Amino acid sequence: PPPPIFFFKEHRFPSQESYDCLISYRQGSDTVGTHSLANSLLAAGHTVFYDSLSLQSGQRLTDEFMQAMCRTLVVVPFVSRAALDRMLVPGNLHTQDNVLLEWSLALYLKEIGVVHRINPVFVGDVT
Repeated sequence: PPPPIFFFKEHRFPSQESYDCLISYRQGSDTVGTHSLANSLLAAGHTVFYDSLSLQSGQRLTDEFMQAMCRTLVVVPFVSRAALDRMLVPGNLHTQDNVLLEWSLALYLKEIGVVHRINPVFVGDVT
């Protein structure tokens, strides 16, 4: 089922900044690669939403991140063992996992045509 948020294809928050790319990652585990990608994309002239560069102090990460995703053409989720393992930790089943929420929203927005592409980057070991 879709996330508990209602979106419309034609509603892209025209008064707010839009982004070519939004980078989604697990804090503390995928930071080096995501920071490098964000800087490379910015240097190439793209508009990028990357939390450590895009959020103002005091802004709520989840709210701002989700709103930015609604104004993004391409979502780049960094998929790593650390990102996935945390989703499977016993006891975390009843807490909100922001990365899972981000990925779910990205899939929903792609389905309704707001996000044009999702380009995952797989990092780390495969075992």
